[in-house]
Amino acid sequence: MTVRFLSAGQEDEATPVRLVEGSDRTYLRDLTEAQRAYVSAIGFEPGPGRLALVPDVAGGIDCVLFGLGSADEIDRTPFLPGKLADQLP
Repeated sequence: MTVRFLSAGQEDEATPVRLVEGSDRTYLRDLTEAQRAYVSAIGFEPGPGRLALVPDVAGGIDCVLFGLGSADEIDRTPFLPGKLADQLP
């Protein structure tokens, strides 16, 4: 799921944040082969509060993956995405 907080036409100025459920791997299909290899190499698993800054080909940030964990995990709360404020560059 990608959350957007911008008006139409501002998408090019934003970096998408993808909220990833613990067992959901469909987010991988939106990534390039190189990005999937990177995510695998850094050991990203979508546990509660886990973050991955996924690079683009120019070395910038293409998107952010933020793990929500599984629905039954004790660390998963409605306030979990609030951690993004401390974790994002």
